[in-house]
Amino acid sequence: MDDEADIQLAPLSWHIDRDEGSMTVSFHGGVDENVNLDDLAEELAGEVTFDLRGVTFINSCGVREWVNLMRSLTRVRTLAFTHCSTAVVAQLNLVFNFRGNAEVRSVYVPYYCHACDSECSCLHEIEGKSLDQVLQSLPRLCDSCGAEMECDELPERYFAFLMVS
Repeated sequence: MDDEADIQLAPLSWHIDRDEGSMTVSFHGGVDENVNLDDLAEELAGEVTFDLRGVTFINSCGVREWVNLMRSLTRVRTLAFTHCSTAVVAQLNLVFNFRGNAEVRSVYVPYYCHACDSECSCLHEIEGKSLDQVLQSLPRLCDSCGAEMECDELPERYFAFLMVS
């Protein structure tokens, strides 16, 4: 098995950083039928940020566990999602209550360059922006050749979760 497959199949783990009334939870690995988020839910309170850049995949059983986590965060005053991986964005668009009451602040967007066949994933800050504002901010130049890159997803579909209030 190659390194990329090993990373994608890694079980979900997390690390909590605490800082005077706020918490940041950094997730790594896959959300699947083997994840148990009950212990995590019991630890969270106040202002919480989920850093989701390390979430590599989410299956249907994992979605159920995640939605149950969102429902159980009764002591969390505010919840924000940052650095959402493409796997997380897919679920934000497919599962209505995947984010619970969380505000989505930033997401990774996949890009492709037709000129040199390069691919990359770039972070976009979306907090407080409308869908139109996000779509206007998408164009970017390729780091390899300088040509304009294209979003490797249909932008209106990729950011559909922004239309849900």
